[in-house]
Amino acid sequence: MANGRCWAHGGRVPSGENWHKPVWPNRDAPDAEAKLNRKLNDLQRAAAKRTKRVAAMTPDERAAYEAWQRSHKPGSAAARARARRERQEAKQVREILSARPVPVSNPEVDELDRLIAERKADLARATIETDDQGAFG
Repeated sequence: MANGRCWAHGGRVPSGENWHKPVWPNRDAPDAEAKLNRKLNDLQRAAAKRTKRVAAMTPDERAAYEAWQRSHKPGSAAARARARRERQEAKQVREILSARPVPVSNPEVDELDRLIAERKADLARATIETDDQGAFG
């Protein structure tokens, strides 16, 4: 409802950053221990029910459930948006780093490469033609 109350029972609807976390009873209350025990039992019962429901899922349902769990992390909307942005930026950086640069053809560099190749060929011919083993041969 517009006033933040639940239409079913009239209580406040959980919202904000910590809506998914359990609210522990006030320790100074006279029946704080009983409330805490009830809260712990409720949490254990909910966990057992969730475990039983997950165990009864088909493999396809289980895969969909796990995908949903991975994509719906608890926390503030700002923290989730920041993590999403960081993942996208990391992906872009990986793509940039994995892309090989396209070699740019430069006529001067090509000419130098050709001259180096000619000199290496001349050197190889000169060493083959001489049988000189040097001063210590």
